[in-house]
Amino acid sequence: MSSSPFARGTRNEPTAVVVDFGPAPAPGLPALELYGAMDGARVQDALDGIALRDPAAAVWCPVLTAHGPEHHSLRFTAGAGAAPGDFPLGLLADLLTRPGTVGVRPARSVASTPLQRELLADADAHPGTGRQVGQLAWDWHGPLDPERFTSAWQSVVARESVLRTAFDDGPDPATLIHDHVDTEVQRLPCTPAAWPALLERDRRRGLDPRRPGPLRITVLDAQASPPAVGPSRLLLTYHDALLDAFSVRLLLREICRAYLADGRLPGGQRRPDMGDYLRWLTGQDTTPANDFFTRSLPGDDGPVGGQEFITYAPQPAAGASRFTGDAIEPAAEAEGSTGRPAVGLRTQSPSVGLNTQAAEADVPAGEVSAVGGEAWDACGCVRFGLTPSESRALAAWAGLWGVTESTVLQAVWALLLYRSGGEAGAAPVRFSTTVSGRGIGLEGVDRLPGALSGPQPLSVRVDPRATVPALLAELRDRALDMAGYEWVSAGQIHAWTGQPPAPGSLLAFETHPPLGATLESELAALGIRVEPVPPPAGHRGFPLALTAHHDTARRLVMTASYSRAPLAAEALARNTRLLLRELPHRAGESTTVAQVLQLLPAVGPPSGALPVGTGSSTHIPAAGPALTVLRRARHPGAGTVALLQAPGRPEVFHDRLAHAYPGPEELVLLATASGGPAAWAPALAARTRAGGPLVLGALSGQGTIACETARLATRHGARPRVVVLTGDTGDTVRLARSLHTATRDRT
Repeated sequence: MSSSPFARGTRNEPTAVVVDFGPAPAPGLPALELYGAMDGARVQDALDGIALRDPAAAVWCPVLTAHGPEHHSLRFTAGAGAAPGDFPLGLLADLLTRPGTVGVRPARSVASTPLQRELLADADAHPGTGRQVGQLAWDWHGPLDPERFTSAWQSVVARESVLRTAFDDGPDPATLIHDHVDTEVQRLPCTPAAWPALLERDRRRGLDPRRPGPLRITVLDAQASPPAVGPSRLLLTYHDALLDAFSVRLLLREICRAYLADGRLPGGQRRPDMGDYLRWLTGQDTTPANDFFTRSLPGDDGPVGGQEFITYAPQPAAGASRFTGDAIEPAAEAEGSTGRPAVGLRTQSPSVGLNTQAAEADVPAGEVSAVGGEAWDACGCVRFGLTPSESRALAAWAGLWGVTESTVLQAVWALLLYRSGGEAGAAPVRFSTTVSGRGIGLEGVDRLPGALSGPQPLSVRVDPRATVPALLAELRDRALDMAGYEWVSAGQIHAWTGQPPAPGSLLAFETHPPLGATLESELAALGIRVEPVPPPAGHRGFPLALTAHHDTARRLVMTASYSRAPLAAEALARNTRLLLRELPHRAGESTTVAQVLQLLPAVGPPSGALPVGTGSSTHIPAAGPALTVLRRARHPGAGTVALLQAPGRPEVFHDRLAHAYPGPEELVLLATASGGPAAWAPALAARTRAGGPLVLGALSGQGTIACETARLATRHGARPRVVVLTGDTGDTVRLARSLHTATRDRT
C-alpha cells in the first residue's frame, strides 16, 4: 500500500461522485467532482483498493482540491507509460460512494470461479427479487447468551476468510479478501404469525455481494404478550455466489464450537480455503469435460423439460382436498402397510410457528406455504415426505438395482417431465441436477466453506417400452460419469454445447453435515439443543425446484419450491410422492416405464401450467427496449437524465425517484434486461441530438458500467456526465436532490 498524501478528517461519507466526459480541465487526464463530506483518507482507501486489483494504477498521482466543505475536485497527473483511458474511473466512483469502506482494506485479490461469476451475473440481472439469496434456520432450545453468541460469530468471521470476502466492481469480477470486517448479530422479536412475512422481507432485503459479509445472522426471540415459552430461532441468510447451503451448515457447526469455548473458536487442523480451491480448479484440463457434455447432451431435437410446459392439474384422489389452505390430516397408515396409499396432500396456511416442535420429526404428507407479493414474483413451496416405513422400503428397493435413492428420485422426475410433454414414443428428457462440487481430488474439500455447489444439465432418454431397472441403470451410469466433472459450471457447459444454459426445473438431493455427536453432547451439557427448521421458499433462478434430504431419523423429506403456479407444484409433489411410495411394491425386473406411468392420475386442463423453460441459474437477458421513459421533460432542450436500474430495488423505487427529482430534465430508465451499454449508448446519443445535456445516474456499485456506457456514447457524438450516488438509503427524496445538485453544477 502507498502512504496517503492526505490528512485524515472526521467526516467521510460523500453524497455523489461526478465523472465528466466533456472537455477536461487538463486535456486527457481524468477528473472527478465530489459532492458531500469528504476527506483524503477515503480517497486514499479507494485508490489502494484499485492498486490491489491493478498495480499499474499506482502511477496515477491524485490531487484533491476543496471548493467548500461539501464540494471537492479530484484531479490526477500521470507517470510514465500511463494512458489516460486506462484509469478505472467507474471503479473509483464506486469505491468512493460505497458506505462503510473506510478502514476496511482488502488483504488480497483472488480471481473468481466461473460458477461464482455466473451466480453473480444472475443476481445482478434480477435486482430486488432475492435471486441467489438463500436462507436456513435452526431452533436454539435452551439458554442463549447474546454477548457470548456475538463473540462466537465474530471469532468465526476472523477465522474464515470467505466471511470477509466480496466481489470487486470490475467487468470480470475478482474477489477481495479483507483483513478485518466488523459484523453484528441482529436480534428481533418474532411471533409465529409474523415468521413468513419476516422471511420474505429478509429475502428481499438481500445481500450486497460487493460488500464483505456474505452471511447475515438474525436471532428471533419467540416472545409475545403474555410471554411465550419456546426456542430462539437462528436465521442465516447467505449469498449463493460466495456460500452454498452445505457451507452454511459447516459454519453453524463452527459457531457452536466457538460458543462452547466462551466465544473464541478453538484451533483446528489446516484445511483448504477458496484460494486453494481456485489453484486446484485452474490446474484442471477442461478438454475431457467438454467432450463428455458435448456427447451426453442432445442436440436440437426438442428435449422434454427444456422448453415445454408442465401441465399437471390432476383431479384429487378420493378423500383428498384441493389446494384451499385448509388443514387436512393425512390418511392413517400402519407402520408395515404395503397397500396402495392415499395420495392426498395436507395443505396449510403460510404460518410456520417458532414453537413447532417437530419440524422434521413428524413429516406431514404435504405442507404448502406461499410468500411473495405480485403474481409475477410470487413464490412458495410444498413440503412433503415419506414415513419411516416408506423410506426404508424405498432404500431397500433402490439397493436391489444397485442405485441410490437419489437415482430413484431422478427417474421419477424424468417420468413426470416426460408425461408432461405428451410424448407417445421415446424422447429425451432434460433437467438440472445440483452437484455438491466437493467430490473432487482436493484433500479437505468436505470442510471447505464456499460457493462450490451448482446446477448441471442432465439428459436421459425415456422410452415407454424400456424397463424401470434399465432407466435406473442409465441414470446411475450417467451420474457416475458426471461425478468426475462436479467442478464444471452450467455456463461452461452452455458455451461448449450451445444448449440452453439451464433447463427450467432443478432437482437437488442434499447431504447435510451433522453437528456431530460430541458437539451435540457438549451443547446438551449446557441445556442446549439445536434443531433444523424446514427451509423457507426461495427464488433460486428456477420456476420449479425439488429438494430432497434425509432427516435425523433417515426419513426422506422433500420440498418443491415454485416461483409461480402453485397448483402445478402441488400436483407434481403429489405425483412424486405417489411414485416413490408405489415403486417398491409395484416395479419389478420386467416392469416397463409405460406401466409405471399408468399409476399417475389423468392429466387435467392447463390451468396450473408452469413454464419450465424460463428461469435459469445462468440467465441470459433478452433484448428489450433500451430506454423506458419515467418522466417527460418540462420544456424543450432541458436534457435527459438516464438512470441505471438499481440492483436490489423494486421498480417503484425508480418511479419515486423520478417523481422527487426537482430538475426539468426528462428521466429515462436503462433496464438491465435491455441489452446493456452497447444498446443504451446509441439510444442515449439520439436523445442529445434532440437538444440538451445528458447525464447518467447510477448507485454505488454501478460506476463501471455507467462509465462504459458513457464512453460508448461519446463515439456516437454525445458528451455525457456520469453521477454515482451513495446508495445506502431508501430515501428517494434525498437521492433525487443529490442527483439534481450534481447534474446542474459544473466547476
